[in-house]
Amino acid sequence: MTTERRMAQAVGRNPMVIYRHVPNKAAVLDGVAEAVFAELTVDAAASDWVAEMRRMAREFRRVTSSGTTCVAWTIARRCRGR
Repeated sequence: MTTERRMAQAVGRNPMVIYRHVPNKAAVLDGVAEAVFAELTVDAAASDWVAEMRRMAREFRRVTSSGTTCVAWTIARRCRGR
């Protein structure tokens, strides 16, 4: 089952309804990436940057653990500068 179909099924709607709110699949994936990164925090004042990076990695893993493809989408969307 495609992601769009799963999302639509979860809210009891037709899969094409999402395109009333976003122009295309790329916009959906951009939204997923934005939602993931919105949940991450960075302490720029942390005295131990290595510990802060480890904390961020654990937080990223927690946020993206809901689906294995979520990590790939998020990284791919950000690496392409979106």
